[in-house]
Amino acid sequence: LAWAAKSGATLQYGDILEAEVREEGARRWLALSGNNRTEGALLAIDASTGDVRAMIGGVDPRDSEFDRAIQARRQPGSAFKPLLFAAARDRGYTPATIIQDAPVTYADRPGEPWSPRNFSKRFHGPTTLREALTKSRNVVAVKLVDAMGLPYLLDYLPRFGFSRPFAPNLSISLGTGEVSLLEMLTAYSAFARGGSIVEPRFITRIVDAHGNVVEEVPTTARPGIAPETAYIVTSMMRGVIEHGTGRRARLDRPAAGKTGTTNGQRDAWFLGFTPELIAGVWVGYDRDKTLGRNETGGRVAAPIWKEFMQSALAETPVQDFPVPPGIVVVPIEPATGARARPGDTGVVLEAFRRGSEPRHLEGNDA
Repeated sequence: LAWAAKSGATLQYGDILEAEVREEGARRWLALSGNNRTEGALLAIDASTGDVRAMIGGVDPRDSEFDRAIQARRQPGSAFKPLLFAAARDRGYTPATIIQDAPVTYADRPGEPWSPRNFSKRFHGPTTLREALTKSRNVVAVKLVDAMGLPYLLDYLPRFGFSRPFAPNLSISLGTGEVSLLEMLTAYSAFARGGSIVEPRFITRIVDAHGNVVEEVPTTARPGIAPETAYIVTSMMRGVIEHGTGRRARLDRPAAGKTGTTNGQRDAWFLGFTPELIAGVWVGYDRDKTLGRNETGGRVAAPIWKEFMQSALAETPVQDFPVPPGIVVVPIEPATGARARPGDTGVVLEAFRRGSEPRHLEGNDA
């Protein structure tokens, strides 16, 4: 009762309390503890039909029936960046475009200068967009949105299925707009499906007590982004898993995804997909509380995603992402973003929409 009075809680006969066993020598007792439990959510949908294959809305429904997979709106952090890069691709940028990862200050709000920083608090100089997404470079993402135009990005985002507007400020580059896990999976379906958006389907049919089908619920899909754009950003997100911030999510099959971490490590995300399945994980507290130093999406959420996907796809044949007809692959010198010359070392193969590939030895400086 004394503990309850200090915490402001009201206890009644029949309440279930959380406690922990404490020991000191031969003495043993129960101590009441508050519910400071880390929460989480997982949602997975079939990439072809949108059928919901798994949904977990919290640690224990006896504590709370609030479904964090579909009801909670949280900041997605860098998990939002693939949407920006898709918009940039349709604005004429490519994975080989170079942007300077260097200090910059914006007057994002009246009288409040804002200087975005990378998670590492370091700057890395000329950076391709592929490298920026792979290593989740915040400064490059902000500069990219500023260069292509914030109004253009805000007009582009509804292609991913968002039905409500986002606040018109540059911090959206870093995923400050609040979204649900359900909304993010719908958006990522554009990449997994080669451009089209699929609505998650919770009910496939309704039958009566005699087994007669009362109603069939069809798959609902609609155009989203260009197939070439979907493939190029998917290719970039494969790099996130293969040698970027999402390395802990690496599977023994082609997969693409993106980590997300918000300020103060209050939210940890990993969203990813294979050609068959799209899944997302969020971890955090219901109240405004940090998960702890360095508890990032790659460290906290990505291993959960990997464990789930390995189990869910254990009996599924390995497939690769199909390449649309409008894609060409050319060798690139990653330090400059220029088309590689014979004899160059460290060359990487990069995907471009036909006609946008570098044709000269100069880089694509932006």
